[in-house]
Amino acid sequence: MPGVRRPILTSLLALTFALTTAPARAQVSDPFGAQSTPTPTAVPATNDQDSVSRGLLFGIAGAVLVVFVGLGWFITRDARRNLTPADRAAVERGDGSGVGPDEGERRVPARAKARARKRRRAQRQARKANRPR
Repeated sequence: MPGVRRPILTSLLALTFALTTAPARAQVSDPFGAQSTPTPTAVPATNDQDSVSRGLLFGIAGAVLVVFVGLGWFITRDARRNLTPADRAAVERGDGSGVGPDEGERRVPARAKARARKRRRAQRQARKANRPR
Protein backbone atom coordinates (compact mmCIF):
# COMPACT_ATOMS: atom_id res chain seq x y z
CA MET A 1 0.00 0.00 0.00
CA PRO A 2 2.77 2.54 0.69
CA GLY A 3 3.89 2.27 -2.93
CA VAL A 4 0.42 3.27 -4.17
CA ARG A 5 0.14 6.46 -2.13
CA ARG A 6 2.99 8.32 -3.80
CA PRO A 7 1.66 8.15 -7.40
CA ILE A 8 -1.83 9.12 -6.22
CA LEU A 9 -0.52 12.13 -4.30
CA THR A 10 1.65 13.17 -7.24
CA SER A 11 -1.25 13.00 -9.68
CA LEU A 12 -3.50 14.96 -7.29
CA LEU A 13 -0.82 17.64 -6.97
CA ALA A 14 -0.40 17.89 -10.76
CA LEU A 15 -4.17 18.10 -11.20
CA THR A 16 -4.39 20.89 -8.62
CA PHE A 17 -1.70 22.93 -10.41
CA ALA A 18 -3.39 22.39 -13.76
CA LEU A 19 -6.76 23.56 -12.46
CA THR A 20 -5.37 26.67 -10.76
CA THR A 21 -3.35 27.89 -13.76
CA ALA A 22 -6.17 27.45 -16.32
CA PRO A 23 -8.12 30.57 -15.21
CA ALA A 24 -4.93 32.61 -15.12
CA ARG A 25 -4.14 31.70 -18.72
CA ALA A 26 -7.65 32.64 -19.80
CA GLN A 27 -7.24 36.16 -18.42
CA VAL A 28 -4.26 36.96 -20.61
CA SER A 29 -5.14 36.96 -24.28
CA ASP A 30 -1.87 38.33 -25.62
CA PRO A 31 0.86 38.23 -22.93
CA PHE A 32 3.70 39.55 -25.13
CA GLY A 33 1.75 41.79 -27.47
CA ALA A 34 1.90 45.54 -27.47
CA GLN A 35 -0.91 47.11 -25.55
CA SER A 36 -2.04 50.63 -26.17
CA THR A 37 -1.47 52.96 -23.26
CA PRO A 38 -4.10 55.54 -22.51
CA THR A 39 -3.07 59.12 -23.05
CA PRO A 40 -3.02 61.18 -19.87
CA THR A 41 -5.34 64.12 -19.63
CA ALA A 42 -4.01 67.44 -18.44
CA VAL A 43 -5.28 68.57 -15.05
CA PRO A 44 -5.58 72.32 -14.62
CA ALA A 45 -3.18 73.57 -11.96
CA THR A 46 -4.77 75.47 -9.10
CA ASN A 47 -2.20 77.25 -6.96
CA ASP A 48 -4.76 78.33 -4.37
CA GLN A 49 -5.16 74.81 -2.98
CA ASP A 50 -1.51 73.74 -3.00
CA SER A 51 0.21 76.76 -1.50
CA VAL A 52 0.48 77.60 2.19
CA SER A 53 0.54 81.24 3.07
CA ARG A 54 3.55 82.80 4.71
CA GLY A 55 1.42 84.06 7.58
CA LEU A 56 0.26 80.54 8.40
CA LEU A 57 3.87 79.29 8.46
CA PHE A 58 4.89 82.12 10.81
CA GLY A 59 1.90 81.31 13.02
CA ILE A 60 2.91 77.64 13.23
CA ALA A 61 6.54 78.58 14.00
CA GLY A 62 5.36 81.00 16.71
CA ALA A 63 3.14 78.34 18.29
CA VAL A 64 6.02 75.86 18.35
CA LEU A 65 8.27 78.50 19.93
CA VAL A 66 5.68 79.24 22.61
CA VAL A 67 5.33 75.52 23.39
CA PHE A 68 9.10 75.05 23.71
CA VAL A 69 9.53 78.12 25.94
CA GLY A 70 6.63 76.98 28.10
CA LEU A 71 8.10 73.49 28.47
CA GLY A 72 11.51 74.89 29.40
CA TRP A 73 9.99 77.23 31.98
CA PHE A 74 7.90 74.43 33.51
CA ILE A 75 10.84 72.00 33.69
CA THR A 76 13.19 74.52 35.34
CA ARG A 77 10.49 75.60 37.83
CA ASP A 78 9.82 71.98 38.77
CA ALA A 79 13.55 71.23 39.10
CA ARG A 80 14.07 74.21 41.41
CA ARG A 81 11.16 73.16 43.61
CA ASN A 82 12.64 69.70 44.11
CA LEU A 83 16.17 70.79 45.10
CA THR A 84 17.69 69.42 48.28
CA PRO A 85 19.30 71.84 50.75
CA ALA A 86 22.77 70.69 49.64
CA ASP A 87 21.85 71.35 46.02
CA ARG A 88 20.51 74.79 46.91
CA ALA A 89 23.77 75.66 48.65
CA ALA A 90 25.76 74.50 45.63
CA VAL A 91 23.60 76.60 43.30
CA GLU A 92 24.10 79.66 45.50
CA ARG A 93 27.89 79.05 45.58
CA GLY A 94 27.89 78.54 41.83
CA ASP A 95 30.40 75.67 41.82
CA GLY A 96 28.08 73.26 40.04
CA SER A 97 28.60 70.36 42.43
CA GLY A 98 25.72 69.15 44.53
CA VAL A 99 27.72 68.10 47.58
CA GLY A 100 30.45 70.05 49.29
CA PRO A 101 33.07 68.89 51.81
CA ASP A 102 30.85 69.73 54.77
CA GLU A 103 27.93 67.61 53.46
CA GLY A 104 29.81 64.32 53.53
CA GLU A 105 32.22 64.47 50.60
CA ARG A 106 35.57 63.12 51.66
CA ARG A 107 38.67 64.79 50.30
CA VAL A 108 41.61 62.46 49.75
CA PRO A 109 44.96 63.95 50.76
CA ALA A 110 47.72 64.15 48.17
CA ARG A 111 49.87 61.74 50.18
CA ALA A 112 47.17 59.05 50.07
CA LYS A 113 46.78 59.53 46.32
CA ALA A 114 50.54 59.10 45.83
CA ARG A 115 50.52 55.89 47.89
CA ALA A 116 47.62 54.50 45.87
CA ARG A 117 49.41 55.34 42.61
CA LYS A 118 52.58 53.63 43.83
CA ARG A 119 50.62 50.53 44.86
CA ARG A 120 48.87 50.34 41.47
CA ARG A 121 52.17 50.72 39.65
CA ALA A 122 53.67 47.85 41.69
CA GLN A 123 50.69 45.63 40.93
CA ARG A 124 50.96 46.39 37.23
CA GLN A 125 54.68 45.52 37.24
CA ALA A 126 53.94 42.25 39.05
CA ARG A 127 51.35 41.31 36.45
CA LYS A 128 53.80 42.07 33.65
CA ALA A 129 56.47 39.94 35.29
CA ASN A 130 54.15 36.92 35.59
CA ARG A 131 52.86 36.96 32.01
CA PRO A 132 53.38 33.76 30.04
CA ARG A 133 55.88 34.12 27.23
